[in-house]
Amino acid sequence: MAVIERGLGGRFECNQCHYPLFNGHTSISREHDGLAGRRAEQIASEKAGILKSDVPVVLGPKAQFKAILNRAAELNCKVLSSHLESDFYDEENSAIARKALQFLSQTLRSMKPA
Repeated sequence: MAVIERGLGGRFECNQCHYPLFNGHTSISREHDGLAGRRAEQIASEKAGILKSDVPVVLGPKAQFKAILNRAAELNCKVLSSHLESDFYDEENSAIARKALQFLSQTLRSMKPA
């Protein structure tokens, strides 16, 4: 098992070959302005490209964009949300990680040994 951080985190991501247990988006901002779009919603649409059919997605409070939510609905992705907003990104990211670990723990407990 591995945690893989994606660069731009979008549909053109070089590690699209992985099939994850879940995807996560911590935040959407204009940090990739021009590469993934000029507006936050355009960037979110590009980042939604990592979503895979039936694979849950964990969203931070600054990643709750229609483009991601709509793509998740199209692909039947369960959406798990962290709603802790903070001025410190590490607090938000920690809350997102806790949500992801709770999901992962529940998933692994429900799996039957081979």
